[in-house]
Amino acid sequence: MYPMWLPYPRCWARVLISAFTVGLTGGGLYAIFGDLGGFLLIPWSPFVLAFTRQLIGRINRDDAPPFSWNPPRRFWREAVVDLLILLVSAVGAYLAYMLPRSILLDDPRLRIPLRTREEQVVMVFWLLVCCYVHHVRYLTLLYFENRRKRKNKQANRSTLPRAKRPARSLEDSDRELNDLRWQEGQRRQQERVSRSSPRPAAPPPPPSRSTAIDDELERLRREMEDNNKL
Repeated sequence: MYPMWLPYPRCWARVLISAFTVGLTGGGLYAIFGDLGGFLLIPWSPFVLAFTRQLIGRINRDDAPPFSWNPPRRFWREAVVDLLILLVSAVGAYLAYMLPRSILLDDPRLRIPLRTREEQVVMVFWLLVCCYVHHVRYLTLLYFENRRKRKNKQANRSTLPRAKRPARSLEDSDRELNDLRWQEGQRRQQERVSRSSPRPAAPPPPPSRSTAIDDELERLRREMEDNNKL
């Protein structure tokens, strides 16, 4: 996993491309206009950066808009951001190096010029500051983007239709389970009581039809015998 405290490769690439583009633009303006090129560097740098970003985006991504002399708004915006980060980081890196140096060398007016190695150190420190500024900016934008996505997801979830039967809570489920257990216990207790109590005597079966006919014939036969005897 890439460490979060280290600037991402995209930050390094962005700083190198913007610094190289501004440096090349400044060199060209100085060669054409002389000392006046330094004053033209700031207003011309956003245009060159916007065209450079548009060209790189066109080469690396197939879905990028076609190259034109009027880049989309996002290229202008990011070009201005790159230029401001370069300028602010350059001033910050220069002051962060020169103030301790002036104290150590007792040079409050900064009259002692920088040596070649010191200029190289200041330039490397300037590029590091630019990278970390881009890194912090990228993490901040990523945080707010993820926060916006979470809010949209929650909003979309709240607009979904609710289920017809709401989900029962855990307490309701436990209560119903306890009721079922109590009913089962009552049923088992009634079965045990019914098994232990004596069963009532079964009533005698009713006389069948054939037995009733035989009894009636036997009665008639006895009456005939009694009549004969008389």
